[in-house]
Amino acid sequence: MKLKRKTKFRILILLLVLLSFKVIYHKYLSSEAYIKKTTGIYLPFWTTANQTATTEVAVIGKFQIPESKVEEFISKNKLKKATDIKDIKIGFYYILKEKNRPNNKINGNWFLIDDCKPGNAWRILLNSESNDLWILVRFPDWSGDGPDCNKNKV
Repeated sequence: MKLKRKTKFRILILLLVLLSFKVIYHKYLSSEAYIKKTTGIYLPFWTTANQTATTEVAVIGKFQIPESKVEEFISKNKLKKATDIKDIKIGFYYILKEKNRPNNKINGNWFLIDDCKPGNAWRILLNSESNDLWILVRFPDWSGDGPDCNKNKV
């Protein structure tokens, strides 16, 4: 069965519109876009998201960084080496699937940073041996109560 030229044109237009929506969503409306915009974090090209989730007060994501970009990621984002097991607990881990949760054992080299700006606080946690990266961004709840940047970060 041969499609008419007009039908082919309509299919092409529909595909372009769908592709445009996907690009716009990924760049501006997704959890990943919110994380990048809020924290100003540099995520290397080819970083893959294993899972992202949103709750009433936070967005959390687990990512996989290319092995060749781990050192660059640590230096560009000014992560510090974690020395205590309590530093590994990222908070809100229960919303991720079990396989994507950070493991509370100090196996490997762990790096982290806690930071904030008014209305938002975040924690970035990286295991440099597995190239696993977790990012938690807290934001104000529906009543407008947000994490206090001056008291505690995450």
